[in-house]
Amino acid sequence: MNMNSLSLSLSLSLLRERERERERERERRERAERDREREKRERRESGERERESEREISSLSLSLSLSLSLSLSLYLSLSLSLSLSLSKTNQYKGA
Repeated sequence: MNMNSLSLSLSLSLLRERERERERERERRERAERDREREKRERRESGERERESEREISSLSLSLSLSLSLSLSLYLSLSLSLSLSLSKTNQYKGA
């Protein structure tokens, strides 16, 4: 009887150990799945930040181009106005 009790105790210990090992394996799988999901989310968020940065750069570039175009237009307009003004002044002096 003592031998049966020892055998039963050993069997129960082995079963508990197998159950603990299954639990550890399940936890490892869950942790690995959470890690994969986190990495996917981080890559997606990183891509979104990169696209947002590209849009901001494009917008700033467009604003700068517009600003330069307007400045050049203003400069040319003022130059033309000054040139016409000087031309009229020279005509009056010559007359």
